[in-house]
Amino acid sequence: VGWLFTDLVPEDTSKGTVKNLRGKADSHFLSAEECIMAADFQNKYPNPCKLSPEGHFGSKFVTVIATGDNTNNIHFEGYQVSNQCMALVRDNCLIPTRDAMELGYIKESTDKQYVPDVFYK
Repeated sequence: VGWLFTDLVPEDTSKGTVKNLRGKADSHFLSAEECIMAADFQNKYPNPCKLSPEGHFGSKFVTVIATGDNTNNIHFEGYQVSNQCMALVRDNCLIPTRDAMELGYIKESTDKQYVPDVFYK
């Protein structure tokens, strides 16, 4: 089970080629907003697990992107976000930035919601 979206932009319609917009050194694989959406879907469709105290662990829900590859042909890429990302989205802690779609940040704690510090290496 999953969802599929596309970012296909024609490069040469006579050849049927498309632009390569993702996965380059100056680009991204998934934007923060796409990661948040994937985590939301994964949270809605948890994976049943008899060995977990909650009765579920992770998700089998996948995100597939139809995009251009480095040879400008249509290419499909599949992703899943981590359980940590799923928890951050579930608890409304992960937010996309407004000026750079590939970046996200962890919101600050308030008197209504404690948000622990998250460090990346």
